[in-house]
Amino acid sequence: MMKFSAALVVSAVCLLFFATSSSAQPVQNVQRLWGVAYGVDYLNCPTYDKIYKDMQQIKTYSSRVRIYACFYCNNICYNVTKATQELGMEVLIGLQPAPANEWAWELLMLQQISDTIGFGGVVGITVGSETIYRKDMTTTELAKVIIDTRTFVRDQLGSNLPIGSADIHNYFDEVLTNAVDEIYINSFPYWIGINPIDVALKAMFDHYDVAVSKAKGKPVIWGEMGWPTKGHKVGEAEATPEKLRAFLKPFTCECKLRNQKFYWFSAYDRDSNSAETEANWGLFYTNGQRKDAFEDFTCDDYVSTVETPGDATKPDDWKDKATHDADWDGKDIKSSSPNPAPSRTVATTVAPTTLPPTTLAPATSQPEVTSNTDAPVLTSEQVATSTSDTPIDVDTNAQNQDTQSGFGRQQNGSASLFVSSSLLIFLAFLFL
Repeated sequence: MMKFSAALVVSAVCLLFFATSSSAQPVQNVQRLWGVAYGVDYLNCPTYDKIYKDMQQIKTYSSRVRIYACFYCNNICYNVTKATQELGMEVLIGLQPAPANEWAWELLMLQQISDTIGFGGVVGITVGSETIYRKDMTTTELAKVIIDTRTFVRDQLGSNLPIGSADIHNYFDEVLTNAVDEIYINSFPYWIGINPIDVALKAMFDHYDVAVSKAKGKPVIWGEMGWPTKGHKVGEAEATPEKLRAFLKPFTCECKLRNQKFYWFSAYDRDSNSAETEANWGLFYTNGQRKDAFEDFTCDDYVSTVETPGDATKPDDWKDKATHDADWDGKDIKSSSPNPAPSRTVATTVAPTTLPPTTLAPATSQPEVTSNTDAPVLTSEQVATSTSDTPIDVDTNAQNQDTQSGFGRQQNGSASLFVSSSLLIFLAFLFL
């Protein structure tokens, strides 16, 4: 009986060893993303509570967010900016340049931010996203709006924020380049139908180098890039989780090696978009659950395979690599204290003479202000607004990350250890 009991104990110990050794180990020096696009579903406007929770979750893997327009959802830019200020993050604010009355409302929303919470944590403003690609305006027309926006921001708001625009890399002609302070390029190898991933990466960084060669010394930033996890096949490119997993690490690490900034598209999937592919670009599902394809990774072991020199900076050329890494990763951002609103007379000339088209966002009664925000609310007579359902509860476990991981998902090692230890104790008590 003793031999039998001893054999059981040995078996239990072996089971414990294999269970714990086979569990996933946390990745060391987990790499953060430089920035991420916060793709708001304008047909289902989030409450401030939802926005704040989203920013908390985003901050676990990136300290910077990009938004595309202020006009929607009763000044979505105000609530995002307020949340990022409270959390010590940075935000790139976007304005829509057309139609003209919508652009006027965008300036009014911008003025509202300046007058109330200030531009603390705001890193810049983009006017338009793929406006030229969609043929909404000519480069001359867009350039004029950009210049007028800069004049408004400088003269009326008293701010020196850089004004840029985002489009396909080869759509920045001399007129548009002269108008902007920064150039944001969008590049999606999936939509071009490029595969395999290493070929796609080479094409992307070739595009970046072309943009730099025509930028006249102005900063070039990746405005959008990403990979969908579901949808139809385009050429040789497939929309699968495996492709996202294969694309995310080399692109991020190559950008870090070259000291290039980017905003990954996007943080979350979209609910109300009818096109399957367009709805599945997020790193997280709409309910806040992290996709399995969004795995922890480190750039410590990354070796570049991109066959273009570009503007890559060798690590040993940096004066202080640790400082560079911390700055690029956004670990030391301290923008939680908002800038005070400038002392000036509030401009009243930006208000449009006609209401924006209500088809862009369904008009409803005046929305309620949530108890945890002092966001000024515009009336329904001033701007089209949307109501939203109860905020989705984000899984708090996803935010309590392992101490070794910047944005890692919960490891299952603890669970395996608990089960195996319990089994060992039970067997020992039963047979010894």
